[in-house]
Parts: sequence; C-alpha cells; structure tokens
Amino acid sequence: MSGNRNGCAHGEAAEHAAHLWTVDVPGEDRDRWLLWAGVGTHRVYRFATLPLCPALLRDLATRTVTSCAYFDHHPGPQSWAVKDPLGDHITQHFHSEVQRLTAENDGNERDTDGP
Repeated sequence: MSGNRNGCAHGEAAEHAAHLWTVDVPGEDRDRWLLWAGVGTHRVYRFATLPLCPALLRDLATRTVTSCAYFDHHPGPQSWAVKDPLGDHITQHFHSEVQRLTAENDGNERDTDGP
C-alpha cells in the first residue's frame, strides 16, 4: 500500500471505472462506463463506450467459461480474481435466509398435513 493520504494502493491520478449498462447493438461487444480520476474538487469524470475484455476463464472440470466483466485493456487483475467482501456477505446472508425460510415453510407444511 502506498503512503498517499486516501489510503489507496495507487496514486490520485489513477482512473476508476463503474459499469453503467451493456450496449444493445447486434455484433458489438461494448459497454457504457463512467470513468473518473482525481479527488475532491479536482475529480474529473467522463463517459466512454469501451470494448469488452476478451479474457476467459475456463474450468475444465465443470466445462464452464467465465468472461471478464471489465473493459478491454483494464488495469489490474481480471474480474474473477477481484474479492468483494460486501458482495460475499450479502450472498451468504441471502443463502442463510433462503434456508431459514425453506425450513419454516417445511415445518408449516407438516403442520397442515395432519391426520
């Protein structure tokens, strides 16, 4: 981690990106992105339509193919290598709620199936 004041591992000039939507044009693998750099009053934004990253992750055991969710020539690792602790927490909570509701529903069905 670098010693810059915002705690990021990169400089303030590093450009960040947020996926906005998929461009719905046949034969075009491009998405619309919001990109920004800088901090505070020096932050600069721009919109861009960028081609998709062509990287694929192939799992030979399951025969699944995962596409990188980022734009072509993006900095850093592919999307499947990025950790998302909040997303993982939300997914875990969602699964536990489904299990709880399913168990409650199973219990209710047994009660109504009386003799």
